[in-house]
Amino acid sequence: IAVAPDGNVYVADSGNHRIQYFSPLGKYLGQFGEYGTKKGQLNFPRGIAISQSGTVYVANSLNHRIEIFTLDGTNLGAFGSEGSLPDQFEFPEDVSVSNAGNIFVSDSSNHAIKVFSSAGSFLNQFGTQGSSTTQFNFPKGITVSPSGFVYIADTGNYRFSKYSIAGTYQTAFGVQGVANGEFDSAQDGAVAVNGNVYVADGGNKRIQIFSAGGAFV
Repeated sequence: IAVAPDGNVYVADSGNHRIQYFSPLGKYLGQFGEYGTKKGQLNFPRGIAISQSGTVYVANSLNHRIEIFTLDGTNLGAFGSEGSLPDQFEFPEDVSVSNAGNIFVSDSSNHAIKVFSSAGSFLNQFGTQGSSTTQFNFPKGITVSPSGFVYIADTGNYRFSKYSIAGTYQTAFGVQGVANGEFDSAQDGAVAVNGNVYVADGGNKRIQIFSAGGAFV
């Protein structure tokens, strides 16, 4: 889910292979996308992000690419293909846009975070598969905070990781479990205006709230 500059809400309707958008009060406004592998077509879209200028980026997961649209659904192109090279993806799960307009992609099955320019040129990546502090295990949700930190749902490691915008590890919080501050398949997160981090704790069927530094709130 993503909110456009005009307040409209865009939803990645994964199983229906489309993007739907709604008014801030939930009135249906339109949709775009259809199942397929051609330009502008979607195959289980997962994450969605919208830049400050109103460009829509979609993690076109089973097509192994990031699709780019206008707010009304006009396709502007795509970047990425299936593979493990720096500019390739294996089931990208989510996407987020920094204040500078760079695109951060959670490349789940490559266990990495990849960074691209707004036009899709590869800039940087960080992370490898594993359980050490700077590694990932099937990361899913990703969000770039207004203050310039990158939060990642490191789903297979049952934690949320925090990095600088340049990819430098800052901290992580959470372990496997059911108590407060513990996760069972953390799926995604969002950062509030006060800096608190809201985490969708999928397996525990709840939303947990943390401070910017990872303390349970």
